[in-house]
Amino acid sequence: MDPVEALRRCGGRATWAQLNSLEVRKRDLAAAVSDETLVRSRLGHYRLASLDTDLDTAISLSATLARRSAANHYDLKVWTAPEKPEVIVPRNRKVPRSHQQRAITTWRDLPRDTIKNGVTTPFRTVLDCALDLPLAESLAVADSALRDGLIGLDQLQEAVGRLRGPRVGRARLVAQHASGLAANPFESATRALAIESGLNVRPQVQLTEVGVWGLVDLIDESRRLVIEAESFEFHAERKGFRKDVRRYSTFAVFGWTVIRFTWEDVTFHPDYVRWALESFRQRVDAGLTPTPPPALPRMWA
Repeated sequence: MDPVEALRRCGGRATWAQLNSLEVRKRDLAAAVSDETLVRSRLGHYRLASLDTDLDTAISLSATLARRSAANHYDLKVWTAPEKPEVIVPRNRKVPRSHQQRAITTWRDLPRDTIKNGVTTPFRTVLDCALDLPLAESLAVADSALRDGLIGLDQLQEAVGRLRGPRVGRARLVAQHASGLAANPFESATRALAIESGLNVRPQVQLTEVGVWGLVDLIDESRRLVIEAESFEFHAERKGFRKDVRRYSTFAVFGWTVIRFTWEDVTFHPDYVRWALESFRQRVDAGLTPTPPPALPRMWA
């Protein structure tokens, strides 16, 4: 994969292990660093060079840096980095077409106290993401802001409760499910797909009952379901892999279903993830009626 696209898919920042798992070649990575498309921030860690220039672009357009671009400005974790800077301009502002091509522009009137030094405040950034972006993207930003202590969940829920308009439903979903316990954007995106599949999941839960003990990525207790967001770099050692295999077998013995998804599943094949989770939910909610699940998405058939 092209290293720039791979980094964008990783939210703008990634380790060499992550890039290697996406089949990025070392020579392509070195070339991108050489032509300053990418920056090696420290040994084994890379980021998009554009993260430093997004604010300059917003200022040149007399706009406010917003959403995922603002989240990156505050070092919040995002699921995917936008292809262009995301900016907001006042509703009555005319933006030449040539300028619009330089950024992803949204027209919205922002209160003065929600802008600081040309960037939406962390709280406003989370709110705009919740209003404008798919759940996987907006939940990743909200989780990161809560995890870093930049916003409070009560504050977010109160603000969303006062909103009106066509996008309020998606914002309420973010406020209902956002959690500072989420480990990373990959887990946040997986949780978003589970929520969209009708599951009631919580992140990073310590499962403790007779015969079973362990910290799980996501859990739906009412359906005795554990969902694990599996990253290759955390299973590179045989000892850790063996420990996880035994743990999942133990869960199964005591009546828990464990469904595992890779980063590639969630990123490139979300339809497959939804199919698996929706099929499981439908069977459990129907009392495990032995009916076949719906057909696999075409790309997986």
